[in-house]
Amino acid sequence: MKKKVLIRGPILTASGYGEHARMVYRALKTESDLFDIYIHPIPWGQTSWLWEDNEERRWIDSIVNKTVVALQQNSQFDIYVHVGIPNELKRKAPITIEVTAGIETTKAAPEWIDILNRECDKIITVSQHSKDVLEQTFWKAQDQFGRVIDLKLNKPVEVIGYPIKQFKEFNDHEKWLTLDYNF
Repeated sequence: MKKKVLIRGPILTASGYGEHARMVYRALKTESDLFDIYIHPIPWGQTSWLWEDNEERRWIDSIVNKTVVALQQNSQFDIYVHVGIPNELKRKAPITIEVTAGIETTKAAPEWIDILNRECDKIITVSQHSKDVLEQTFWKAQDQFGRVIDLKLNKPVEVIGYPIKQFKEFNDHEKWLTLDYNF
């Protein structure tokens, strides 16, 4: 029996997290015999949305429509993949995966570590730096009873980099680069 997978993220935006969400979608789509995919698109700041009318966009739109019906019927999902930042994460299925660019500093916020420990089963990030920071962050904190606790990530983190896009080679630069100095 196929696993019902809900992807929630800015899949229709022209953003890095949109690329993440589409990468997750494409990977799951290659295993269509194992996964029944559902998509809950969200905005990402002031980022524009994809506008092209192509096969992938039409396919995503059809899955979004299927998802709306499933959510209206209170369908349950086997796997939930959240694509975004950890403070937006809420567990929505027995298996919950956070896909995040992670962190660009040397220490993750204690709230992020707490949320990741409570709300997900696995974290996927795009860089070794993000993985290292998440795994090496350590805080002393107080629990709800005032006891001092050590706050450290206790979930597995995996690095999966961005896919490499193929671009058309452009060799006609001599036609329009006519100055002695071009920057």
